[in-house]
Amino acid sequence: MIRRRTLFRALACIWVCVVAAVSFLPSGDKQLLHTEGRFHLLGHLLAFAATGFLLALSMGPAWRRLGVLTIGSGLGASIEYAQHRIYGFRLELLDVLVDIVGVAIGVLLAAAVEDFTEP
Repeated sequence: MIRRRTLFRALACIWVCVVAAVSFLPSGDKQLLHTEGRFHLLGHLLAFAATGFLLALSMGPAWRRLGVLTIGSGLGASIEYAQHRIYGFRLELLDVLVDIVGVAIGVLLAAAVEDFTEP
């Protein structure tokens, strides 16, 4: 069990770095990756659902997963604020809300997977 949590912690760290890197790509690259435009909010939802999922599976007791909601939400809000400060983008609170919903979905999926896979 501990080895599995360690694996998910490593994957979560890598994933958060990927999300951060993609978040700060130049605008042209973001359009190529479809992180801007009509799939923008879907990208937020999926990226933060994966974040919540990996972080939740890296935690021990279920009560610690509440912290994942805080961490994931803080990550989304921090990235949005940093984009605002660095690039002068307007603050998109809808993006932050979708990030929070994505993290919550990921945490719920992790709980379902753990319940299903435990002997």
